Amino acid sequence: MAIILICIIFELLNISSYINSKFFFGKNTLTKQNYYKNANQEDPYELLNIQYLHPYYLSFNLWDTHTINKFNKKNVKIVQLDADGFRKNNSKNNSKKKIVLTGGSVAFGKYASVQENTIATQLNKKFDLNTDNVNSIFWSTHQELIGILKYKNRYDLSVSISLVNDVENFCNKRSSLSSNIYDLPINFYTWSDFIEAAKPKSISSQTFLFTLKTYFASFFKENSQLIKNLNLFSEEEPFKDNCSENFEEIANSFLINQIKMKEIANMRQAKHITIIQPIAFLHKNFTSKSLSKNDKNIIDFYKKVISIIMESEYCKNNCYDMSKLFENTEGKIHLFSEEKNITFGYFYNSFDLLDDGHLYLSDRIGKNIQNILK
Repeated sequence: MAIILICIIFELLNISSYINSKFFFGKNTLTKQNYYKNANQEDPYELLNIQYLHPYYLSFNLWDTHTINKFNKKNVKIVQLDADGFRKNNSKNNSKKKIVLTGGSVAFGKYASVQENTIATQLNKKFDLNTDNVNSIFWSTHQELIGILKYKNRYDLSVSISLVNDVENFCNKRSSLSSNIYDLPINFYTWSDFIEAAKPKSISSQTFLFTLKTYFASFFKENSQLIKNLNLFSEEEPFKDNCSENFEEIANSFLINQIKMKEIANMRQAKHITIIQPIAFLHKNFTSKSLSKNDKNIIDFYKKVISIIMESEYCKNNCYDMSKLFENTEGKIHLFSEEKNITFGYFYNSFDLLDDGHLYLSDRIGKNIQNILK
């Protein structure tokens, strides 16, 4: 009874919420470094960490008109969303070379300090292209495929910058479901649990105890998150347990979605290419304060997945492996989220880029696009 009372107090007084946001929940430390140059030093991407249920994509950013307009007024110089919830590219020009840029947080430009430092804008400004963002920080290649399918305008080339979300969404969540589906949307099992618990009993396959557990997890959601963050009652290594033998299946699932995007492009008299996004810990010059034995297993896993992808028939002419893009640059590869005081760097965390990373990657992609669209 005392434990329940403590949980209620922590939840109602937002104590757990404060601890989660202050110490765990993807706190953007760039706000303290004058990185965004906005007066209030708030995180301009904070609201984009919230997942909204979307009719097409399942997990998405803001997409209703009222919320988008409110968001845009607050983030005029840094992040602007269009009517569909995709990031605006304000650097439009009259180029007839139309590019559709899809992918996850790298394609979206998460952590870019201004709109101009996103990949889409750089492609327009430096390479005289006309680029539309059809991407989201949450997307796997499954959602990219739907985004390309739903895209209504003519285009010359679709570019997918991805891989990480396909791996992370599947590998870092333990579930009792057995399936041959590997390109899961982010937090799919969480969505599934709550939808199942909300069903009328007549059409639900779940037990009463499962429904009760889900209800308490929802009511005490900040407490539940705090317990996970503190690693209480758990010694699991879900990545290792879920993925130790699934590298081939994930690679093939990724390839199927890329091939389908290429087929859609071909039907529209366009082309499609795949960019394996930069991954910090795959660089030889990467240094980290917290590299564990499990992290080394993850590194080996990513190497196997990328090897299978790049050796495929599809990738002979359509893929560019930029997972180690910064390997030949000067100095060590650091993570800003670990160092917190570095003045120059490409990565914020293992997968997301800082401005220098976005600009360097944009330049490499733009040069490849120029050769493709000659």
